[in-house]
Amino acid sequence: MWGWVAAWHGLVLTLDCRYVGAEEIYEFYRKQAVEYGLYDHAKFNHNVIGAEWNEGSGKWTVTVQDMATGKVFEDSAEVVLNCAGVLK
Repeated sequence: MWGWVAAWHGLVLTLDCRYVGAEEIYEFYRKQAVEYGLYDHAKFNHNVIGAEWNEGSGKWTVTVQDMATGKVFEDSAEVVLNCAGVLK
């Protein structure tokens, strides 16, 4: 399945094992992010301190810290993705 999905999006994989490795997964999602312009909307090197659902606005109020400057600020979002995982 991975070979088909990846080839469909312009990435051809040669699979010699049952599972796809981290490099192939990274490259697949990196190309998706570039294709759909996600890097323009993502914040890297930031720490989410908290997120609270605002029923009135139908959005998340997210408290964020910029790890480079230490500055803490609030942002709002319709969608929040938790991208902190074991596959770093």
